[in-house]
Amino acid sequence: MCWQARPGMGLDKWASPNKTTVGICGRSISGLRKRKFAIYLVKKGMRMKANYAWIASRLYTINELSKICDITPRTLRHYEDMGLLTPERRGNQRLYRERDRVRLQLILRGRRLGFGLNEIQEMLDLYDADPTEVTQLRDVIRRGDVKLRELQSQVEELQTIMAEITELRMTMQRRLEQILIQEE
Repeated sequence: MCWQARPGMGLDKWASPNKTTVGICGRSISGLRKRKFAIYLVKKGMRMKANYAWIASRLYTINELSKICDITPRTLRHYEDMGLLTPERRGNQRLYRERDRVRLQLILRGRRLGFGLNEIQEMLDLYDADPTEVTQLRDVIRRGDVKLRELQSQVEELQTIMAEITELRMTMQRRLEQILIQEE
């Protein structure tokens, strides 16, 4: 039995008549969508075809993940110390799952947008508490609006400073020209 998982996604999901076995039988989707779908199936407790099971269970070492995200291993350890990431431990080795990689990307995006690590932690905790994402989305929208107002204020302040510098420059240029004319 084969049926479309989501319209327009190019992804087919098949299930046995008793709905105990679920797999992917489409090939025309991006790697990211495959990973998301595989993770979705794992979260729902469903089994996947063996050739797609690796997507959800991929492990990264600290060096692999730091190279992928272009950050230092020290940064990863810092995020772990703060509780933002929770890698598995095998002896002294840290092993990061796909979930940790996605969380790291969200952390880095939050940092790039100017959010502090404590704010990012709060947003990530909301996602863990509410898998429907409604609470998290509302909170992120609220925080985004606050950040936009802060940025707008900074832009206005910078425009004022630029106008003052431009005016000061013009005044100094006129003064320089007057001095040069007097010397001639």
